[in-house]
Amino acid sequence: MRRLERLFAGGVVGKILGDLDGYVEDPLALQADIARALNNRPTQKTVVFAVKAFDLAHLVTRGEYLQLPREFPIPVDCRVVEITRRAQGSWRASPATRRSCGRG
Repeated sequence: MRRLERLFAGGVVGKILGDLDGYVEDPLALQADIARALNNRPTQKTVVFAVKAFDLAHLVTRGEYLQLPREFPIPVDCRVVEITRRAQGSWRASPATRRSCGRG
């Protein structure tokens, strides 16, 4: 709930609704605006998942996916990464995953 409150209070929701086509054309701007409003890194799971949700809403309403760059992060639950790392012993997360979990 706090995250939603921050998005509304920061004006991001109004900005998104006022410029849907702009965010469709530039989903990385959406990622940056959400990250800024939440005071998070753009690679954090909450931010990435929000962009993915926007992508799915676009798919449902317009019949096509957004043009996300190939290197756009996958939402990563850092607890799963840590449990996997400990269970595997020598398993190492990718550099992108380590960055998204604040470990690199």
